Amino acid sequence: MPRFARLALLPALLVLAACGDDAPDLPTEDLATADAVADAMLLRYEANLGDVDAFTVTAAGAEARYTRSDDTTGLDQFGTPEIRAAGDATPRAEAQLLYVQVPNVPRLAAGLRGAALSGPLTRDGRRAYGLTTDDPGALFGEPGLATRDTTETREFRVYVDAGTFDVLEIYQVVSADTLRQPITSRIIYSDFQETDGVVLPHTVQQVETGMNQAMDDADRMVMGGQIGIAIERLKMEPASPERDQQMADLEAQQRIVAEGINEMTMEVSSVRVGADEPEE
Repeated sequence: MPRFARLALLPALLVLAACGDDAPDLPTEDLATADAVADAMLLRYEANLGDVDAFTVTAAGAEARYTRSDDTTGLDQFGTPEIRAAGDATPRAEAQLLYVQVPNVPRLAAGLRGAALSGPLTRDGRRAYGLTTDDPGALFGEPGLATRDTTETREFRVYVDAGTFDVLEIYQVVSADTLRQPITSRIIYSDFQETDGVVLPHTVQQVETGMNQAMDDADRMVMGGQIGIAIERLKMEPASPERDQQMADLEAQQRIVAEGINEMTMEVSSVRVGADEPEE
């Protein structure tokens, strides 16, 4: 896979920690450096998940189980969540956002030290700081990665609430000589709710653009036609939740092929904090 394609997926690798509630001594004055914002993010995280060993998030017909890992660096305190169907439900397409539902604050804070700071500014109606780096490899202990291929440019940005220091958005744009237009990715967090002392975003939206550039015009026409035929066939079937979900999935695929835009939203239905009771 080309490096720019891998880097377009960076946000998915940076989502294994959390936002927080009742964080002590959070700064109330405007901050002047990215390091100061990173410190506040860590305070928020520690107050929220510092003494939590496990929690489960249910959404889109699936549930994700987060368990504290044996990581000794402090950067990956929760491993990749275990995702499975929620009871007898059939997971919907947006359940894949469970992998990016909880931002990995320790790794973000470490990698964004020394980043360019903007704000406070308004982002989607909320007062926020923007932390921007053109060296996303630093987030994984590989500083200088962005300079190894001069045909590509990357910008990685995190928006953080200026009052609560929750992560509001993870944004990335990748440009390359081989691309007709930049590839952009936004993961947007909102509707923060508290459950047993743990605050998590209950709405996660992913918006990606430029996603159809691997296909030439002929392939796009053929694939678009095939999807259109499948949609028309579904319209002739009796209405049902299953048919409606298939229609929604096909229409989303159609938009990716035609416009290069991939957009989905996941709503969290419940959160459980603590270890599950063993089954008898």
